[in-house]
Amino acid sequence: MGQERIEVNPAILVGKPVIKGTRLAVEFLLELIAEGWSTDEILRNYPQLTVDDLRAATRNGPSFPPNSDDSRQAGSNPLEIPEG
Repeated sequence: MGQERIEVNPAILVGKPVIKGTRLAVEFLLELIAEGWSTDEILRNYPQLTVDDLRAATRNGPSFPPNSDDSRQAGSNPLEIPEG
């Protein structure tokens, strides 16, 4: 499921991975999650997103935060998103 929801386009945010059809970078969404935002908070503040978009970002996004000594592994999912 993630590839159809995430796109990389040099014309959008200098080629950072974004949720398709938006200018919301996967990195930005992972930052919100790392700051403790819940799924409901993210969806309420960014109504163009879906739960599937958040799943794709957490499953397919880069490890976060970049260039840090954070011990989390790429592909780990700190956000509990119920399966649909």
